[in-house]
Amino acid sequence: LRQPLAVGRRRRSLAREQYRVEHMGVPDGVEFLATGGGWTVLAALLLSAVMWLPRLTGTALVGGQLLPLGPSAGALWAQVGIGVRGSGAGPVAPSDPFAYVLAVLGSVTAWDPSLAVLGLFVAALPLAALAAWLCAAQLTRNSWLRALAALVWTLAPTLLIALGEGRLPAVLAHLLLPWLALAVLRAPRSWSASAVAGILMAAVGASAPSLVPAVLVLWVVATVRAGRRAGRLVTIPVPLLALVAPLVAYRVMQGQPLALAADPAVPAGFTPADVPGLALGFPTAGLGGWADLVDGLGLGLPGAVPLIAVA
Repeated sequence: LRQPLAVGRRRRSLAREQYRVEHMGVPDGVEFLATGGGWTVLAALLLSAVMWLPRLTGTALVGGQLLPLGPSAGALWAQVGIGVRGSGAGPVAPSDPFAYVLAVLGSVTAWDPSLAVLGLFVAALPLAALAAWLCAAQLTRNSWLRALAALVWTLAPTLLIALGEGRLPAVLAHLLLPWLALAVLRAPRSWSASAVAGILMAAVGASAPSLVPAVLVLWVVATVRAGRRAGRLVTIPVPLLALVAPLVAYRVMQGQPLALAADPAVPAGFTPADVPGLALGFPTAGLGGWADLVDGLGLGLPGAVPLIAVA
């Protein structure tokens, strides 16, 4: 039997949607609870409480790369854009893109911007678990794989060390990456997801400039795989480009292009991890304190690798 072209297109669209729902595991609120998402986030919340409650003695975190943000959100927004940098008669230059991220974050608690940073650090583990679980839910319906992804992302050495050393940009990048991946996965089917992905990519690029090349490569791959729906992904990098363009032009004119890869935070010295440490996911030497524990037990690094990997 012959059928109109519009009917055929509609049937094929419904078939693709059914396949996506069955194989991509798009979650709803009930499935989030039924497949263990709630328990996963609750476990991360309890772990965060154990970590932070004994240390909460004020409304701001100071130490490592952390400094008080400022007296008000208005003071943070005054630092964005082009203006005089440094103390006194400093050069006129564009602000670091991360200044916009700080201004938005500080506006959450406009009366005391540093309180937002404190809340972010305290809630980092459950937020990481939630983001990783939802991102994994777009890729698999297996509840154990979702929980495993959330566990690995929540207890990643990069996040735990960033929390311990007060590396706010690294913490933000770690928390935002799963949301960026989730938005990109949904972007071919939604302009709203595409817009959110653009904002998240700009925030990730401002927080961790060294990740920009990798993020752009993954964006190209996702755009190519989207096929005829690639148009919704093409504009995702536009907010990032608009955010970094003034600083890129300024650094190039000053002959300092390598400065673009520097982390946007208070400079702090550290010893890079060796090859075994990097293989285990530790960005700095000492394996996040495990090296001292291993030396005390007399195991040596070869014997400690299985212990650290399991932990």
